[in-house]
Amino acid sequence: MKKLIAICMVLMLCAASAYAAEWPEGYSPAHPFENGPEFDLETELGLVMCYPNAKYVEVGGGRLLFIYLPREDVKAGAGMLHIRTADQGEEWSVAMNDTEHVKQRAMYEQEMMDLMWGSGTCFEITLPVSLRLGATYYIDMDTYCIEAGEKIGNKQNKGDEVGAWQFAVDGTLGVNEMSYRRAKDDGSYENVVKPAAGDEIRFDLVIGGDVALAVLYVYDGAEFEVTNYTESCEIIGTVTGEDPDWGVVFLDATGNEIAYVEF
Repeated sequence: MKKLIAICMVLMLCAASAYAAEWPEGYSPAHPFENGPEFDLETELGLVMCYPNAKYVEVGGGRLLFIYLPREDVKAGAGMLHIRTADQGEEWSVAMNDTEHVKQRAMYEQEMMDLMWGSGTCFEITLPVSLRLGATYYIDMDTYCIEAGEKIGNKQNKGDEVGAWQFAVDGTLGVNEMSYRRAKDDGSYENVVKPAAGDEIRFDLVIGGDVALAVLYVYDGAEFEVTNYTESCEIIGTVTGEDPDWGVVFLDATGNEIAYVEF
């Protein structure tokens, strides 16, 4: 699925380079959207977009959070990002300049085309355990999680404030609390962000709603003894390479795709 999308993107770009992302006339990193404000990027960070969010709800329990900015002259700061839920409070926090959990990259061409931007930066935050199904998440950001220049940074905000970063996760189907875990000498496990061959993949598969069948598929770096499931259960898989690439697709009784989750 992911590979098919990638192939289609390559074909589109090769066939019609005119469709490459560029800023429409009258728009820029300082004015990225019609009817939106125009920012003074010499004194403020400008637009910051976060995903998932209340409008684009996470389905199925992914492991990544995304922060997008239309400007490129930014970097991760030492400010802390806090993840909490309505029922359990703060569950995890990370400094944005922690390169083990936070990756800064240029926005992909397709991302910019979707937003009709001509430039942009993305921060990918990798969670140690994937999102919990049925939970409502609030993401708090301290000042200077993201910086531009020496004195420009984001303002502190709380995820439960109006218009701030919050979202709910569909609890009827998906992959619940997936983690890569490594056995310790005392018989316990520790979650790891970058798995290696021999580590375990552990999650709860949740089948509900109109789902009749869940199918695990692997592109590379992972192995599961059973791939087809009709009932919810705990699943333990094995990491076979340094960069596991796998997912689960949820189908209805006629074989139509309802949703999928990829890792």
